[in-house]
Amino acid sequence: EFIISHAQKFKNTCHILCNLYYNRSVVMSSCKIWVLCFYIILTPTTVFPLAVPRKAEGPICLDEKGNYTATSRHAANLKGLLYTLSVNIDDSGFYSGTLGTAKAVALCRADTLLDACKGCVKDNAEILIDHCPKQYQAIVWSQFCMVRYSNETIYERLDVEPVTVFRGKINVTTSPDTFKDIRKELIDDIRAKIANGSSPRMAEVGNRTTGPGAQKIYVFMQCTPDLSPTNCSSCLVEAALYLSGDSQAGTVYLPSCILRYAPTNDYNSTRLHEPILATSSLPPPPPPLVPSPPPPGNLLSI
Repeated sequence: EFIISHAQKFKNTCHILCNLYYNRSVVMSSCKIWVLCFYIILTPTTVFPLAVPRKAEGPICLDEKGNYTATSRHAANLKGLLYTLSVNIDDSGFYSGTLGTAKAVALCRADTLLDACKGCVKDNAEILIDHCPKQYQAIVWSQFCMVRYSNETIYERLDVEPVTVFRGKINVTTSPDTFKDIRKELIDDIRAKIANGSSPRMAEVGNRTTGPGAQKIYVFMQCTPDLSPTNCSSCLVEAALYLSGDSQAGTVYLPSCILRYAPTNDYNSTRLHEPILATSSLPPPPPPLVPSPPPPGNLLSI
C-alpha cells in the first residue's frame, strides 16, 4: 500500500502524552493514552492525519503551499526550468536549478546509468507539468528518480515532508523480532557509512543474513548530495521511523532521502561505487560586444 504520511506529528503527540504519563506529570492511565492516540488515527478531521491513500508513486501537488496563475512570470520560469533538468543533470545524478522565483531539484537513484537517469528526469518533469499546473510546490518519486520544485529555497535544505511509503504485502513469519533487529543494525551501519563521507554519491547498499537457508535482507539508502552529513543522517533516521515492522520489503521516499529494503538485490553495485565523472568543460562565452565608434561628423562637442 502506498501512502502519503504525516504520521510524524501524530507520533510526536503520542510520545509527549506517554512521557507525561511516565513522569507522572498528569494522572492518566496508559490505556487511556493509547485510546486517545488510536482515536487520533481514526478521526478524519483531526489535525494529525496519519495517512491518506494515493496512487502508487504518483505526483504530490501541494495545494496548501499556494497556487500561481497560468499567465504569470513564475509559470513561464517554472516550465522552462523543468524542461532543462534532464539536459543539465550530469554523472552525479543530481541537479539543482533556479530561474526567477522557481527552484527545482532532480535526483536519480545512485546506481542508475546517466542515459536512463536523464530519461527518468525528463518523464517526471513532464508528469509534474501535466498534473500540477498551478501549485507552487510539487514532488514526484518513481523507481529511479525524483523531481521536485518550489518557490522557496530547497537547495541544501533538509526536508522530510511529504512522505511516501511503500510496504510489501508479504510479512516475515520466521523470527520477526530477529529480522527487525538485523534490519535496524544494517540500516544504522549503512547510515553511518553515508554520513561519514565514504560514499561519493551519498548512497550505499548492504546486506545481512536474516534467517535459515541463508535468507538475506538488502538495504539501500541515499541522500540528496547537497545535504550536510548531519542532515543526511537525520533524514535517514526519520525515514526509518516509517518502516513496517514485519514486512519483507518496503520503501520510504522523503524529499531529501530514500530508504529501501527487500530480500533481493536489484542494485548495480558497480555503478553505485564508480567515481563521479567531471562535467565536460563548456566552451568559453563569446567576448562582450564592443559598440562601434560613431561615424565622423556625428560627434558632439561639449
